[in-house]
Amino acid sequence: MDYNKLESILYNGENDKVDFKKEWYDKTKKIDLVIDIVNFVNTVHHDDCYIIIGIEDITNKVVGIDINDTHRLNTEKITDLIRNLPIANQYIPKIEVTEFVFNDKTLDIITIFNTTDTPVYLTTDYRKNGKTIGAGQIISRNQGTNTPINKTAPSNITEKLWKKRFKMDQNINVQYNELLKDFDNWSFIDVSNGNPARFIYNLNSNFYIEFIEDDMPRENCVALSLNATRLDVNWQIASLKYNHLEIDSFLIYILDGARFYQVCPRTGTVNSSDKTYRRPVGYDYYIYDSLQYNLNRMLWHNPHSINSHYYHEKDSMMSGVVIYKDDSERLQIQEEISKSYILPEEINPSEEDVDLVKSRIQMDLYEYTHEINSAEFYLLNLNLGILINKHMNFNSTD
Repeated sequence: MDYNKLESILYNGENDKVDFKKEWYDKTKKIDLVIDIVNFVNTVHHDDCYIIIGIEDITNKVVGIDINDTHRLNTEKITDLIRNLPIANQYIPKIEVTEFVFNDKTLDIITIFNTTDTPVYLTTDYRKNGKTIGAGQIISRNQGTNTPINKTAPSNITEKLWKKRFKMDQNINVQYNELLKDFDNWSFIDVSNGNPARFIYNLNSNFYIEFIEDDMPRENCVALSLNATRLDVNWQIASLKYNHLEIDSFLIYILDGARFYQVCPRTGTVNSSDKTYRRPVGYDYYIYDSLQYNLNRMLWHNPHSINSHYYHEKDSMMSGVVIYKDDSERLQIQEEISKSYILPEEINPSEEDVDLVKSRIQMDLYEYTHEINSAEFYLLNLNLGILINKHMNFNSTD
């Protein structure tokens, strides 16, 4: 929270994201704090919410709090209060209490972070000081007011909260990404009656993934396949469909004599700090939680996928593939690698390694002129990915 944002909040007043309190909840009103937090957790929008203490809720006047008020609670104490509630699925909403000085007045701001684990409700009644939150009762902040404690949220709000939980209130790409994480609920149907092989989502068959032959001329070996028993690579296209409409598509490697699928990673490049070596070195990567990344995870984790029989080989196959949080991290790491290592010297394969790959190419491929000439580059790409992973692990703060 910065000064400008708080100023804007004060100007706009209370709404379905903001509530003002003149002072902290006393011991007899802790249930009111719980009620307010649960109402804000159960909002149909996707923004964080705030309870700002030290503001008169009628006039929006900043009066500040008494910093010595014994009723003040910090993040840990409110979290403990929420944790002790009989919340369904034992979900604990994420909250944070921060102190903020505004125009020489001290405010306490309780941030209730947005979540898709909605609706939040209790499994048994919770009674304090003459008020009760009933088991199964869904309360929600809507248009600046809370659901009355003796009622439940309207059915249209409840429906929206369930849709929020399953990402059904977001665009189709976000929905698809969420369903791909539900590994066990995809069934595999092999090629039959002229229909391509496909995965179908069990809970909504409008979502399905077709595997289509790729007719483009492509390499018969890639850097990633060096980790497989066989080097040969076949190519397909995974077409992510919803109700016959293609939402997205990705190239698929069929590896190791068709023993498993791998979503073709993206290609990153790192420039050499050696100015005499002008050619960037490539490597494979995924962006965490992207469609591409989650499709690949589904192929490895789904119990009906052919990959499931060879899951023990996953770490070996992925040893040279980098996984970034986002593109900004990728650009940062690529710059670090360029400055910290002398490329390609640090990753140059030995002559023995190159000769070994060439002999494997001759053994596994029918046509291999291009691949033989590219053997050193496959190794460079693989070695660079391994180097980046080691660099990221060494510098990790997690």
